Amino acid sequence: MTLLERAAGVAGRLLVIGLALAALLWVLAQVLVVVVPVVLAVFLTALLWPLARRLRDRGLNRALSTTAVCLLAIGVLALAVRLLGPQGRSAARPAPAGPRHRRSRSPARW
Repeated sequence: MTLLERAAGVAGRLLVIGLALAALLWVLAQVLVVVVPVVLAVFLTALLWPLARRLRDRGLNRALSTTAVCLLAIGVLALAVRLLGPQGRSAARPAPAGPRHRRSRSPARW
């Protein structure tokens, strides 16, 4: 077997391994689109379940306790975004404008 034949065999194997790795990464990316939201939903359910159960035990029906817990969770999330996000209007200031009257270059001046 010549050096060229061995190099071609190694290159072919590397190509197959690279294609298999690319396919694996693509499948993983497709699966993550589904898995991450499901894991987050299960985590939130486990986190909020005791509060909803406690409200049901105190006499609220199932729909009202679930609605109250969901609204509370949305409120806490909104408060966290407000406190951790950009602080008021100072973070959203527009960039300073340049000179008001710029000379326009029309094609006739070029």
